[in-house]
Amino acid sequence: MKTAKAKNIVMVDNADGMLLRNQIKILQHLQRAGKATRTELAAHTGLTQAAVSKITAHLIATGTIEEAGLLTGRLGRRSIALRIRSDGWKVIGIKLSRRNYSVGLFDLSGQMLRQVKREIEVGQGFEEAFERIRSTVLGYIAEFEDVAAIGVSVPGPFLSKEKKILLISEYGVEPRRDIDLSDIFSSREFGGKPVIISHDANAGVLADWWFGIEDRIFKGVVVHYLLGEGVGAGVIIDGQVFGGAQGASAEIGHVSVDSEGERCACGNHGCLEMYCSSLAFLKDAYERRRAAPHSSLNLHEHLTPEMVFEAARAGDEAAAACVDRAAYYIGLGLVNIVNCFNPSSVILCNEMAVGGEFLLQKVREVARQRLLPYLFDTVDILVSTFKGDDILFGAAAVAIDYCLKNPNSLTVVRREEVLL
Repeated sequence: MKTAKAKNIVMVDNADGMLLRNQIKILQHLQRAGKATRTELAAHTGLTQAAVSKITAHLIATGTIEEAGLLTGRLGRRSIALRIRSDGWKVIGIKLSRRNYSVGLFDLSGQMLRQVKREIEVGQGFEEAFERIRSTVLGYIAEFEDVAAIGVSVPGPFLSKEKKILLISEYGVEPRRDIDLSDIFSSREFGGKPVIISHDANAGVLADWWFGIEDRIFKGVVVHYLLGEGVGAGVIIDGQVFGGAQGASAEIGHVSVDSEGERCACGNHGCLEMYCSSLAFLKDAYERRRAAPHSSLNLHEHLTPEMVFEAARAGDEAAAACVDRAAYYIGLGLVNIVNCFNPSSVILCNEMAVGGEFLLQKVREVARQRLLPYLFDTVDILVSTFKGDDILFGAAAVAIDYCLKNPNSLTVVRREEVLL
């Protein structure tokens, strides 16, 4: 039966917050698992069968979840599966980067339905980009009235409580400072929709949490080691993103790896991102190919990280030197991450992750040489296999995470009930 969004719906029997917390447990497991039976939900959440039946009946009645056929259990018994209704609600993800932005429309399962991506000229301000983002988002909202929330991922250092980007540094380019996003990405600018802004590394780790990585990895402390146009880290501790006092934690890109190195826009010297971001990687490749006229890197006018890694795998000496240098500094950053957070897993992500196992083995060797043997042996060092733009999907995950923690935002009722 056709449904519509309900206005001013109040969840019953929720005064002490217990029902809400249990709803979140069930919704989060369904998001991760895709489908689950009531028995599986009870086993995973620790709730009784009766509690699961009551909560899922309520979520079905409000249109938040739906039945999805039969699943065969361990004993061969077939039970009705449940899943989140992805067709009824959508979220918008916005990724703001140094040189580009993307806006995507997603359903609640994380499937991307639309995407707009535009470049930002080197050194250009964000004013034009902000206006184009706003226009695109309002267009999606006008076309799809069932948009539930908007997630935004931004580079840092980012103060989440103040909604301010302190600094966007880029080697050789005038830095952008003190960008106040409180008005630019406010709910009133987007038709009253909830807008949640996250540091890009934190958004990326949520993307892996919701869409990309098996459950086993997310027990304990997991670090999403972002290696893109900038360098950062997103930290999840037992399923919760760690943001620090102001939301600006784990700025690994501004940890010094050379105290006598060139001064960074942040005020430090020899910051990590000056040596192993994707932009630094390509800058090194352009410089090396000029000194190596026979290098295959000269076959391309414009290089990408994929091209450099491919050339290195094929034995190109200039490309191999680029990879070795980047791997060394990525390894130094990894050592700092392990010593600071004692993580269960560290996942190399974003643009430099295209280096795959070829890069990973070199990074692991740097870490092995510089970490206490016990720490090295007890941390999983992985490279992301996430398909797609993990930061854009992370922005969508930020919005989905908000919706699942605020089930009223997904509440729908039968149209005739609204008319009553």
